Amino acid sequence: MELPFKKSRKRACITAQAAAEQLHIDKRSLYRIEAGQQPAPPELVWHMAVLYGDPVLVRWQQSEADPIGRRVNPPVLNAIVNSPQAVHYCLVRELDEAVPAADMLCRLVTNKMTSYDFTEHEKSQYFALYGKCVSNIKQAVAEVEGVMMRIFGVRAAETAGKAHRDKMLQKGYLQTKEKALPKEGAQEKTSYQSLTPSSWLVKETRSEYMAAI
Repeated sequence: MELPFKKSRKRACITAQAAAEQLHIDKRSLYRIEAGQQPAPPELVWHMAVLYGDPVLVRWQQSEADPIGRRVNPPVLNAIVNSPQAVHYCLVRELDEAVPAADMLCRLVTNKMTSYDFTEHEKSQYFALYGKCVSNIKQAVAEVEGVMMRIFGVRAAETAGKAHRDKMLQKGYLQTKEKALPKEGAQEKTSYQSLTPSSWLVKETRSEYMAAI
């Protein structure tokens, strides 16, 4: 598998020495990472994406480098469309096509809590509808994220991610876990935890189900 780090750095017209200094790593380590001889930590990939101004590195990390991500994320977008109008039009089109499948998914999972509640035929239906609905939405959202980061910079993903978490908290799809304070007067730390699928799987209205997925 060809790694994108070296091409991305060269497109940004940044020398290996300058990149290594700004990434706070040894130049030899950078060369090994670019050659695939040394794994790149996700945090380093993020800083590379910021430094090189290349959102493709973020998508690559999620879709290619992470072993779980390879199974569940859409293929990495090697060529992101620069036109936000075209990308957002594609998103609207994909959502329009996904609505009928989402309706059928909603009816299919009503009053079901585990896989044992599905017949074999219903399981086949579910996976087919998932492929038609959720996977297409994932791909469209990936394109929107890509063009957003290309236009506004990779750090725009942090702002969008915070807005998404806030909305998920508001709708009840995330819950906060309070951690013990390390010492008196320290700021409270909060982490996020997804609610179990069974807590929203049986929602019957399309609007609630669409928000859940």
